[in-house]
Amino acid sequence: MKFIFGCLIKHKFLSLLICLLLFLFPLIVVYFLFRWHTSFTCISAELSVGDLLSYMSAFEAFIGTLILGAITVYQAEQSNHVNEQLSQENNFLQKVNAQKMLPLIGLDSVNIYNSSTTSKVYSPDKAQTVEVIDKVTPKNRYTIVNVIFSHTNQAQDRYLKSIKILLRNISDCAISQISIDCIEFPGINYDNATTSVISCKGKSDSKYISWLLLPDQTQEITIQILFDSLIYKDFWEHEDIKAVGCFDMCLYITVKGLTGVACKEKISISKATGFKERIMYKADIASTNTI
Repeated sequence: MKFIFGCLIKHKFLSLLICLLLFLFPLIVVYFLFRWHTSFTCISAELSVGDLLSYMSAFEAFIGTLILGAITVYQAEQSNHVNEQLSQENNFLQKVNAQKMLPLIGLDSVNIYNSSTTSKVYSPDKAQTVEVIDKVTPKNRYTIVNVIFSHTNQAQDRYLKSIKILLRNISDCAISQISIDCIEFPGINYDNATTSVISCKGKSDSKYISWLLLPDQTQEITIQILFDSLIYKDFWEHEDIKAVGCFDMCLYITVKGLTGVACKEKISISKATGFKERIMYKADIASTNTI
């Protein structure tokens, strides 16, 4: 039916002419047969004027009913098409609403490396900040996230601890942007020394991972923690047999999808020496303001 109406709309003049012929031709034939007087009884008209008028009225009613039926079928098809679109949109909205309860990003793997000394020096204004650097090579693309602790103002070595994570888009929509809002480390109490919680905030101009991440696609991220406190090095890596703790880090990120979904996620990574890392997720739909 959709094809037929398409052809009628495409060839308007021809369609109108055919409709007029179909409507008028039978009436003209019947009228002239009625007016034609012949000696051949097999084709002579035996209808009265009332019969002729009744036939013409019934024929015109039939044509009108046929046209109305065609229009009804066409409108029903259009209504079904609209209902299908609404159903698809409703299914999409249900997926979006269900996505509120789930993270958009998951971790496929986590590799935590021991600290090493480094000669890198950062200015004091970068203390307790997160700096995201996207890099592209001819063979690969990757992201480096520099996490910078406050300087302790002591004449000692500076350390670099690297964590490589493989992010995967576990949602049904493409992800257009990932914002590293904050990376937090809990306070520790070790060897008669105590440290408070360290929160490194993402800088407004350099906290975004802007790679387009399609569903089920992965992206490698290298997190480099720069610090100069020996207590963290000893506690995280358990170089002392009396150590009672582990490496613990929490990422606060905002993930934006091309569908308009923005999800705030909290990913906690902890690992004790000799044990497998533990990863915990928490996600919530929220505004895209910085934490």
